[in-house]
Amino acid sequence: MKKNIVVVGAGKGLGNAIAKRFGKNDFRVILIARNVGNLNAYKKEIEKEGIETFIYSADCEKPQTLEFAFKEIQAAFGVLDVLVYNARVREDGFATAFSNDDFIKHYQTDVASALCCVKLVMQKQAEQRSGAILLSGGILGIILAKNTRESQ
Repeated sequence: MKKNIVVVGAGKGLGNAIAKRFGKNDFRVILIARNVGNLNAYKKEIEKEGIETFIYSADCEKPQTLEFAFKEIQAAFGVLDVLVYNARVREDGFATAFSNDDFIKHYQTDVASALCCVKLVMQKQAEQRSGAILLSGGILGIILAKNTRESQ
């Protein structure tokens, strides 16, 4: 039986590289991102390498869209063996210059939605007694650390 990897925050960089690596090791690849046009392009790119790929649109700023996507994915494919949360807000600058709305957007995408996704796959993985969860996004922590170093 083929294993499943879901990559939340699919993109040209790390997310798709991870998806391809697992796909080459006989995993079914499931990509989640908010831009359907980009998802279609990523799907074509990955399928050129002979990797079975599926796409779902969801926005990490809106956890209800993640819940809906995961419900559909789990109905179609069952247990998700590997979850990669690679979503992040693409924004540079000083965290101290963020408005409250900017900070909430970062928190929702970088932290709260990561937890939402973990909760959506964790129980089934625990029942199966196998699985992995990889968190590779979280740019807010990097920005805050960078800002702290630069202000000293």
